[in-house]
Amino acid sequence: MEDWDQETLEQVVESKGKEYQQNKPTDIVCKYFLEAVEKKQYGWFWVCPNGGKDCHYRHALPSGYVLKSQMKALIEEESEKITIEEEIENQHAKITTSTPMTPELFMEWKKKKMAERDAGLAAQKAERAKNDRMSGRELFNSDASLFVDDAEAYEKYQREEESDAPEQKVILSYQLYISLSSWEIHLLLVEAYAS
Repeated sequence: MEDWDQETLEQVVESKGKEYQQNKPTDIVCKYFLEAVEKKQYGWFWVCPNGGKDCHYRHALPSGYVLKSQMKALIEEESEKITIEEEIENQHAKITTSTPMTPELFMEWKKKKMAERDAGLAAQKAERAKNDRMSGRELFNSDASLFVDDAEAYEKYQREEESDAPEQKVILSYQLYISLSSWEIHLLLVEAYAS
């Protein structure tokens, strides 16, 4: 068992578990089973000291169970890892040639990046135009003359021109007449213009 890995151990426990797991009244894992697994005594010929096959407890590893010996190795490995900040500092220290950043250098870099981006966008736009996949906005921006109406075109939403004449106030009053015999309601709208 000393050279078994976690997967092999789980396979052995599963195969032997069929004979141990019949009609178990509890979900508690047998402490002798866990002890044997931790001490690497568990194997094909191991018998539970708590009654063998008649042990009332389960002889199966809990889900996600990690051996204590493996846990120690994981903790040691984790402690040996360096943090992200230390890794960044190490990588930064490895860089031997560096140019100090000045506002002039930054502006040069920014102009270069903007020119590269504009060139990429222009190439992308040309590719889309070549494949006839331009949006309506792109078509209109590229050639607005394609979207001019005819001289006889009807403009449905044309605004009325405002006159410079002073506005008149319109007073609306409502008079309501009810005819009880026919149950009709008549509404009379009376407009009175006031200047």
